[in-house]
Amino acid sequence: MGARPQGIYIHGYGAYDVTGDGIPDVAIFHDAGDLSPIAHLPAEVQAKIEKEFLYDANNNRTSICLNGDDGKSGFMEFVTSENRKWEEKFYYVSIPEQQLLLNPNLKQPPGWE
Repeated sequence: MGARPQGIYIHGYGAYDVTGDGIPDVAIFHDAGDLSPIAHLPAEVQAKIEKEFLYDANNNRTSICLNGDDGKSGFMEFVTSENRKWEEKFYYVSIPEQQLLLNPNLKQPPGWE
């Protein structure tokens, strides 16, 4: 059996801009009971953000985990393939439009076309 796929590095609970547009797209939480890591964001950003929880309401692990020693940081890994909500495109960073205009040889990675 091979290693589980590794995702982006997460420094800690909170919101992350994975598209490079300056607006948080994804937030990582311990569980649904504590959304305080995004409380400082405007309501419209909070509503649109993709929320990922490491534990469900019954304190059971979800399909994702962070592989750091503290469990609060590390590379994102999928524990199971079921109930995957994390979009594959989030394994890549989109290329800013200006860079695409400056270099016509650049192409957006999968999912960002």
